[in-house]
Amino acid sequence: MSFPLAIVVPAYKLRFFSRVLDSLAAQTDKRFTLYVGIDGVDADFESVASRYAGSIPMVVRRFDDNMGGSDLVGQWHRCIEMIGEEEWIWLFSDDDMLESGCVEAFYSQLDRDSSFDLYHYDVDIIDSDDRVVKSASRFPAVMDALDFLKRKNSASIDSFVVEYVFRRDTFERLGRFVQFDMAWGSDIATWAKLGREKGIATIQGPHVLWRSSDANITPNTERSGLIRKLSIYADYMTWCRVNFLAYGDWMASYHMFRMIFHYTPYLRKREVEGAIARFYGAKPELRYGRLQKWLIMSVYPLLRLVHTLVHLKSGKA
Repeated sequence: MSFPLAIVVPAYKLRFFSRVLDSLAAQTDKRFTLYVGIDGVDADFESVASRYAGSIPMVVRRFDDNMGGSDLVGQWHRCIEMIGEEEWIWLFSDDDMLESGCVEAFYSQLDRDSSFDLYHYDVDIIDSDDRVVKSASRFPAVMDALDFLKRKNSASIDSFVVEYVFRRDTFERLGRFVQFDMAWGSDIATWAKLGREKGIATIQGPHVLWRSSDANITPNTERSGLIRKLSIYADYMTWCRVNFLAYGDWMASYHMFRMIFHYTPYLRKREVEGAIARFYGAKPELRYGRLQKWLIMSVYPLLRLVHTLVHLKSGKA
């Protein structure tokens, strides 16, 4: 029997996988099919999945190569290509969980109003022992896509891949996930794209449980990684201002500057020059882009000092 909802799990880490399946097996509405795409790792996902064969409609496929290591968006796409004729896609993960009424709430939402292309769940953050440690920022009933971008880029809301369900035909028509290196910003740009016409509708009631653990919170402060991330962010912010003209050059410049300032303790002037040139020199030409670039490069040593002083004063250094 085919159901309208596909839940897709790109699988790489086995540690919490059984808990993901526990939360799916506990759903009060089982009208979904689970698709698990194993990303070229030796971990025995199949044995764990087999224990749930009688309680979760499931398709498991093992890929030979670890595509996610070099092209995470590509791994998402090939896992989505596993699905059948489902109308709705929920890209989930191998370590997060759902409260038991999430699928039921999705169908109840469709019964009330199925006009949106993108639906969202509010999120609670859990630790390694499944204890709720924090509630993520709550969304309004409907959020405008431009407002979503501005709020996310100013860090006033949280957003995780696993809290969204999207309409398949709209996703395909608009070109699937936006491609950025390391998939950094790919989900955010895609949700904005999918929600541009009608907004992002939040499903009331049960929550998605996003896991914060030692498996996903280790910061990477190696210079090469930070240089790469700053360059990706330059591409992402360029995408925001080009694809959402109302975002505005000044807002995009401000958010780019925030990220540059954030990295000042870790990166020297010459190490940020490429990312700064990438953003402020992008086409179409940014208003006063050359001047902004010159100013930031001129005062960069001072920015590093200001960052240190600000964090010393706040007790964070």
